[in-house]
Amino acid sequence: MIKPIEETDMPRISIDVTSEQHERLKALAARRGQSLDDYVLARSLDDQPLTEDEAAALRELKEYLEPRVREAEDGNLVRIDFKDIATEARKRLAR
Repeated sequence: MIKPIEETDMPRISIDVTSEQHERLKALAARRGQSLDDYVLARSLDDQPLTEDEAAALRELKEYLEPRVREAEDGNLVRIDFKDIATEARKRLAR
């Protein structure tokens, strides 16, 4: 849970939302028993559990990266820099 800040000169964030979006945010906050400010901060600062879509996306990313991490741990590294990669890409595009 986000702890309230006790400063009097707190920075402020302002966003424009439609009336419908505002009402939806208020309803979502109310369902969680939170103020609108606390709800938006918690969702923005990742203090809420992931949605199923977010969790699925993270699982897919992990599955994609795992073989590459293993290769790097085994010492199978590419030893060229970005400049060399860009040069090779330009050569291939010119063909």
